[in-house]
Amino acid sequence: MLLGAAVSAIGGLVMLLAPHEIPVLMAGSALLGAGIATSSAGMINVLVDVVPGSEVGVSTAFNVVARQLGGALGAAFVAGVVVGAEASGGGSSVYAAAFSTVAVLTVAGLFAALLIPSRRVRAA
Repeated sequence: MLLGAAVSAIGGLVMLLAPHEIPVLMAGSALLGAGIATSSAGMINVLVDVVPGSEVGVSTAFNVVARQLGGALGAAFVAGVVVGAEASGGGSSVYAAAFSTVAVLTVAGLFAALLIPSRRVRAA
């Protein structure tokens, strides 16, 4: 989970801070996608560790719904940021606003992942 969050944060920061050229944006997008996929897989392990065995199915189903909802809301939020930046002048600020949003959210996700107790702590 932590590895995926870190890779996502690196991808978001690459998209924000690196030159906005196609190869760099593709690399940042690939890191972002790989990090999200890794975090999603890691979240299942966290759920299996913390919920009773009889509730694993329910918790993983809720996790799938939450991921889908988060993806939809995240895409809509970034689209709103792009539209707002375009309405206020456009230009390169549109991409800077979108990439800033992605970078902030991925770094926040990294900090949230740091709050997940280790397996040793959960077992105790």
